[in-house]
Amino acid sequence: MKGLLIISVACLATGSLAMLDQNNKDMMDKYNLFVSCFGEKSTKQYYKAIMDSCHYCMDEATPNDLFNEVDSLSGNEVEVLKGLLSNPALAQLIMASTNLRRNKREVDLYELKDNIKHHKMEMMTKIGNLTCVLNQMKILTADGNINMDAYSYRTLKQIMTEEAGRDNDFLRALETGYSDCNEISQSWPQATLDRHPLMKAYGRQKVFLHCMHKLEEKMCYKWKVYKGMKEMYGLDTGEVDLGIPGNKFDAAMGAFIVKHENAPKEMKFVEHFFWGKSDMM
Repeated sequence: MKGLLIISVACLATGSLAMLDQNNKDMMDKYNLFVSCFGEKSTKQYYKAIMDSCHYCMDEATPNDLFNEVDSLSGNEVEVLKGLLSNPALAQLIMASTNLRRNKREVDLYELKDNIKHHKMEMMTKIGNLTCVLNQMKILTADGNINMDAYSYRTLKQIMTEEAGRDNDFLRALETGYSDCNEISQSWPQATLDRHPLMKAYGRQKVFLHCMHKLEEKMCYKWKVYKGMKEMYGLDTGEVDLGIPGNKFDAAMGAFIVKHENAPKEMKFVEHFFWGKSDMM
C-alpha cells in the first residue's frame, strides 16, 4: 500500500510538471535569475510594476495611429494572400483553420480574409497594450522614444540596491550595454525597417528592447560566474590580471569556461548528474 502511495505521488508530481508549459518554465527561470542577480525585492517590484501597468492599460483605448499602421498591413488583399500562402508553414496553418473546397486544395478566400482581419485586430490590441505598458513603466517617453535616462548609472544606482546592484562595476557595465543597445537601434538601416509598416513605426524601439533583454540576462550570468569564482575558488578577476580582454565579468566568464573545458570527464559527468537538466521520466 505504501509503495502504491509513493508511485501515485510521483505520478501526480510528474503530471503537475507536465501541465507547466515551456514558456512558463522559461519565465520562472528568468524571474529566479533576476532574483539572484538584482535581488528579490527589486525583482518583485519590477514584476508588480509590469502587472499594475498591464491592468491599467487593459482599460485604455488603442491609439488611433496604431489603427492606421496595422490597417496598412493589408495593402492589396490579393498580394497579402499570396505572401501568406507562399510560406509553407503559414499555408499549412491556414489550411487547417479554414474551410476547404471539395478538392481540399483551394482556401475559402472569404473566410481567410475574415481570419486575417481578426488576426490584425488582435495584433493591434496586443501592440497597443504593450506600448501603453512601456509608457507607464517610463521605458518609453511620451513621444514613443526610448527613455535613456531610465538606463543611466544614476537611475540604476537608485533602483538596484541588492546583490549585483551593490557592485558599481556591474552598474557601469550595464549602463554601457544599454548605451550600446541604443546605438545599435539608432544605426539600424532605415531601408530594412521600411519594408514593414510596424517596423517602420516601432522598429528601432523593438531593436533596443530585444538587445536590452539579452544584455540583462548575459550580465546576470556573468555576474553570477564572477561571484562564484570569487567565493568558491578565491579568484577575484577584478584584482588578478589573467590576460583575458574585457572587464572583470568577461574575465571571470573566460576563466570559468577554460576551467570547465579542462576538467576531467569524470568530474563533468558527476556535475551533469547533479546539476544538469533532468531528462528522466
